[in-house]
Formats: sequence, C-alpha cells, structure tokens
Amino acid sequence: MKRAPEAEGVLRWLMEKHQFAVDDIVRLTNKFGLGPSTSVTVVRLMPAARENLPPAYRVKDLAEGHERMVTEDEISRLI
Repeated sequence: MKRAPEAEGVLRWLMEKHQFAVDDIVRLTNKFGLGPSTSVTVVRLMPAARENLPPAYRVKDLAEGHERMVTEDEISRLI
C-alpha cells in the first residue's frame, strides 16, 4: 500500500494525481445519454475516496451556480 508523502509535498503529490486544475472549465459528461453535456468550472481538488478510484473534484455549474462532486471519469476537457 502506498503512503502519502510528508506534509510539505502533499499538494504537489495531489496535483500529480489530478488531470484538471482549479479554475479549469470542463465538460460534465452525461453518463445516461439524456440531454446535452454541461460546462462546469473546477473549484476544488479532492482526494479519491480510495486508492483504486479516480481523483475527485468539486465543480460548479456555470449556468446555474450549483456545486457537486464528480470523479475524473465524469468530466472531460472542452475542445
């Protein structure tokens, strides 16, 4: 089992695990194929719930202002 690095390196270690950064505008993918995808902005990086899960993010809907937590596999870059 991997151990997290010492306190001074935690932020760098966390950033290496995440594909997106705070303030990135990304597309929230629609898993069920209902309606169009939504543009959201990343407001906070969160650790994965477990080591084998993808990193998580707190994102905010640009149109409505709602926040939610998503995993990295639920969002993609805007092209």
